[in-house]
Amino acid sequence: MIPALLLLLGASPAFASEVTGEGRQWLQRSQLVRFPAADMRASFEMLVALSDGSRLLRRGTAYRRNGEGGLADRLYVFREPASLNGLALLSRDRQGKAADQWLYLPAYGRARRVAMHTAGDAFVGSDFFYSDLARVRVEDGTHLLLGERSCTADGSLADKSTCVAVATTDLPGGYPWGRVVNFIDKSNALPRRVEYYDRDDDLARVMTIDRVSTVQGFATPLSITMKTVASAGYSTLTLDEVSYDLGLEADTFSVEALERGAHVQAAAKASRGASSAP
Repeated sequence: MIPALLLLLGASPAFASEVTGEGRQWLQRSQLVRFPAADMRASFEMLVALSDGSRLLRRGTAYRRNGEGGLADRLYVFREPASLNGLALLSRDRQGKAADQWLYLPAYGRARRVAMHTAGDAFVGSDFFYSDLARVRVEDGTHLLLGERSCTADGSLADKSTCVAVATTDLPGGYPWGRVVNFIDKSNALPRRVEYYDRDDDLARVMTIDRVSTVQGFATPLSITMKTVASAGYSTLTLDEVSYDLGLEADTFSVEALERGAHVQAAAKASRGASSAP
């Protein structure tokens, strides 16, 4: 589950009917669809639209490698703008706890551990938080099936798809949310919208999956937008050149590899390969 979302459901979990285990089952199905194959690599572009109307653009390469027990390692390497070139975030899921994360700062040639209390801080000036770049295992929360809902926030008649809403509470320590609600498309088990509520149960952010395409037989979200309720700002993450089952080595996702610059070399190689492809 990726933390980040929220639009009032119109019904409080206290009044929702719970089907034992069904909320967990929907989330398990959704995770299998969201994180397929043994590993993945993709180029990304992050557009940050600030509340004052200005825009920032970041580009880089993202990597994921699935491990045992539903855990995964992720690596995000930036190449643009020049001020972020070589900066990298390594995120390693842990069972029953918030992910371990390290931020590599090229100016110092060292990776520093991201403190747990900063999980709710903005990542590279965007609407995405550090905690959004990790995954919470289905086993590490309490899930309540809220029933069927429209997949869109406004209930648009143009979108006739139906979602099931699942509320998750009791998240591992270090995550900044009191409640997260996933709206999962009944037709393909992909989450269409995610709502994030703060500790006071006020809607704080909403994440939507805007575009999906099939890559190597896998339904792949290619555009994700995160909106912050308290401001007019938003950030959109777009993926391109997605590849699965590359045989990525476990060492790629280590602090030692970060500090010897292996991530910069790998990202440069991937970028050259993509640009030379027909």
